[in-house]
Amino acid sequence: TGSCVGIVSISPGILRAAEVISHSMRGNELLLMTANPDVGSRLIALLRAASHVICDSPSLPVIEHTLRQNRTQLMRMPQIHCAQKYLSDSTIEELRKEIGLLE
Repeated sequence: TGSCVGIVSISPGILRAAEVISHSMRGNELLLMTANPDVGSRLIALLRAASHVICDSPSLPVIEHTLRQNRTQLMRMPQIHCAQKYLSDSTIEELRKEIGLLE
């Protein structure tokens, strides 16, 4: 209990899905904060509260910059975990086959 995880993504759909999945699996046991990288005040609040932050690759440079700019305001630095891709290579290949880009 008392654990806070942050998720930062450029996709509002991903953020909402993460909230629903997290709540259905962990309930109130885990505090989940979400932020779009373009909303600076929300991102700073998330970085202050979360011990771990999961992000997509487009959000990573914004998070790193925000951490550097606000280092003195943070009690501890959160651990950042970046998901490089939304879809695996095999999934992309299957989609290409389905839409006729590959024979």
